[in-house]
Amino acid sequence: MVPQRSSGHVRQALSDACDVSGKIMIDATNPLLPDLSGLAVPASTSGAEMVAQWAKGAKVVKAFNTVGANVMADPTFKEGPVIMFYCGDDTSAKQVVSGLVQELGFGALDAGPLRQARVRAVRSAVDLARASVWLRA
Repeated sequence: MVPQRSSGHVRQALSDACDVSGKIMIDATNPLLPDLSGLAVPASTSGAEMVAQWAKGAKVVKAFNTVGANVMADPTFKEGPVIMFYCGDDTSAKQVVSGLVQELGFGALDAGPLRQARVRAVRSAVDLARASVWLRA
C-alpha cells in the first residue's frame, strides 16, 4: 500500500507531468491521514477520483493499493493467487490493467467504475491500521 500522504504532492506531480491525455494511469495510492487513523478525503470522493480530475484526459484505473510489499513480491499462496481488485471508468484501460495484474501473478477482479475506489480505500485504511497495531505489539 502506498499512502497518499499529501494530495498536494500528488497534484503537483501531475501538474508537472507531460500531457497524460489518453494514457492509462494506475493509481496505487491511498489517501490516508498522516497518523493513519482514516482517510484524508471526504466520503463523497476518492483519491483516485481526485487523480482523475488532476490528470486531465488520463484513463485512471485504481489498482495495487490493497496489498503490502511482501504480497506484491509473491502473490501466490497454497490456496491460490491473491485477488487484486481494480476499478475504473474506461473499459479498454481496465482490460490492460487486468492483464498486468494477472501477468504479475494475481487473480484479477473488476470492482466496477472508478467511484468504487471509495470502498477499496476504506478497506485499505482498515488493513493498514490493523497492521500498524500488530507491528507495535
